[in-house]
Amino acid sequence: MKLKRIVAFLLILSMCLPLSGCKLGFGGDKDDDKMSITTGVYDSKELVFEKSPAISDTLFLSDGKLFFVGGKEEAKGKVAYMDMKTEEIELGDKIKGFCNSMAVVDDSMYVYSTEYDAEGKSKNYFQVYDTDLKKTGEFSTKQLKKESFKNEEIPVFMAPTKDGLALCSSEVISVTDFELNVENTLKLDTYVDKFALSNKNELYAFYSENKNEVYKSYVAKVNLSNGKFEDPIEIKDMEDIANGVDDYTLIILKDDGLYGLKGKEDKKFLDYNNSDIDNSENSVHPVFSDIKTGYYPKYIEGGVSQRVFIKITKGDDQANANKKIITVGSLYGGGSLEKKIVEFNKKSKKYRLKLVTFSEDGEDDLNAVNTAFSSGDIPDVIDFSSIPISNYASKGLLEDMTSYLENDSELNEDDFLESVFEAMKIDGKLYTVSSSFNLTSLIIDGSRFDNKDGWTYDEFFEAMDKVQKDDMIYELNTKNEIFNVLVLKVLDDFIDLNEGKCSFDSDNFKKLLEFCNKGKKEDPNGDGIDEKELKEKVKNHQMILFDFMGNPDGYCASNIVLNNKANIVGYPNENGNKGRVEFNISFGMYSKSKNKEGAWEFIREYLTDDFQKSSDNYGIPTRKDTFENYIKPYIAKKKYKNEADEEISPMNYEYGKMGFTFKLHPLTDEEEETYRNLVDHVERDPALDPKVKDIISEEVIKYFNGDRDVDETCKVLQNRINTYINEIK
Repeated sequence: MKLKRIVAFLLILSMCLPLSGCKLGFGGDKDDDKMSITTGVYDSKELVFEKSPAISDTLFLSDGKLFFVGGKEEAKGKVAYMDMKTEEIELGDKIKGFCNSMAVVDDSMYVYSTEYDAEGKSKNYFQVYDTDLKKTGEFSTKQLKKESFKNEEIPVFMAPTKDGLALCSSEVISVTDFELNVENTLKLDTYVDKFALSNKNELYAFYSENKNEVYKSYVAKVNLSNGKFEDPIEIKDMEDIANGVDDYTLIILKDDGLYGLKGKEDKKFLDYNNSDIDNSENSVHPVFSDIKTGYYPKYIEGGVSQRVFIKITKGDDQANANKKIITVGSLYGGGSLEKKIVEFNKKSKKYRLKLVTFSEDGEDDLNAVNTAFSSGDIPDVIDFSSIPISNYASKGLLEDMTSYLENDSELNEDDFLESVFEAMKIDGKLYTVSSSFNLTSLIIDGSRFDNKDGWTYDEFFEAMDKVQKDDMIYELNTKNEIFNVLVLKVLDDFIDLNEGKCSFDSDNFKKLLEFCNKGKKEDPNGDGIDEKELKEKVKNHQMILFDFMGNPDGYCASNIVLNNKANIVGYPNENGNKGRVEFNISFGMYSKSKNKEGAWEFIREYLTDDFQKSSDNYGIPTRKDTFENYIKPYIAKKKYKNEADEEISPMNYEYGKMGFTFKLHPLTDEEEETYRNLVDHVERDPALDPKVKDIISEEVIKYFNGDRDVDETCKVLQNRINTYINEIK
């Protein structure tokens, strides 16, 4: 059998590789910023095929055809190919099971698949098809299991050789003839992450080694006579490999783009961000016919099996040169943000977003944020989703976006939930806007406590004076846990960064600490929550505080557990507000940005109904209209069809809480009214400087351990935090 030249071969994995930005360097007017978006530019086009939207993970390119397994329901699990000249799909015979890997050799297509029975037991197959997609043979895996792979998965990769196939797992390679008879078994010394074929059709391995507690990644050619790795090349920041093409031995996948390996050097030839390729949810493993043209599958809405092909072609590197650059700063990026940047760049003719990250290696490094802000190296748009805004709002660094919303032709303040919109503000200024939020509050057992409409500190302490020795204040019932659930939610009552004042020596704060001290000491060897004990305490009305994490079904569950006596009372405060909102997706604008109009054009996208009802907007939406669609499935008493024409049934599923398991029901009218009332009476969660929280934790633990009394603890806290907030002011 004559072996044709294989251009490219790869295994597609559903691994997320972030579309990461540059490290710092936010200035939009610098020449190097303009240059940085005019390199590695590829154009992308979605190819949708009515015959085959379900495309398998495994692709193989040979003789101008892209082979895969896919098809609609009536053709599911069929071998297929796309002719790259006509870009048309042809479907062939059905395969058994699910395709794991494949290889095309001359006029034969080998498919390795796994089939599962009703009990979950698996059976593996090697199936052979001709290039007209007709089945010509089938081989058992028994011999391979016995001679080569034993209990290992076989194979994760199939590579053609001049006389047969190399079947590769992470630890073993089995060299066979074309009838899958084992000729040689190679035990690898190093665990291999991935395999790929070079531009000369040689087998390469990607692996990592731990040298002196430092992990290094390598690619090396695999000698199929002895299993040894030849001439390993260290490559930094490598995430994966794909088959070589043209002059590149291999294609190297990194988190910011594709690199070609030539000799021992890797050079970026495709930049995800500059090419507007969303790589946040799908692994971009392209099959290249040449370095200018490639294909990869992408998931689309409708389930993990629904995919389309994306065709990428070398584009005009100067196409974006005249657009105004808007920098978007984020702590470490993220799928939703990166996807939105891609969408914006594709449709905007005037602006181009450039993502930059504050942290290195995905770490939550707020020091890097502080350094950038203090140096004046501040992006036009700041993603505050993971950055506490309290440190920056009082320093004149952020734009009040009230006027932008007022002058927007499609958006206005009345579009949003009133109390939630007010919670976005700080001292009446709209420094950030948000598309969604989480809602937290406290619930008490109405059989024991009368409070329903919130409580002041005096009312809270009066009620808590009734706590008995055998009561459980909260689940684990430890001092630290009670402190975290209760006191951390009201810290803004005792600190004002704008004024540079704090009151941790006040009577209310002392009493809060004394209440927390009623809990038990932390047991580092504890087994966690004793559900049996917890359940008994709840039944006997001896549980004091129940937390509430925002969703309507959570309230319904609490009400069932407490025999319709779940009172959402919230945290003690003087304003009558019952809950706290934590904003999930939140953006601000630099007050000295030179591109404020463009910055708002991007930020406002998150305030539209289209975005807030999308799957990218996690949490509770901030818009009124989108909120109504959000709550409808929880209150519906009969089936209905949503905007996507999907049939929605009334809430009726199992739920577990406090050791109880039960089925939920749609919210009653009273429960719905209570939930809506909670949403109408919320305040912003005190997202304080982590340094402030660290100071508080350091000092409070000494009181809980009995090393210091409450008066001394509060005195030390007052002095330390007062000193700190005046330093940063």
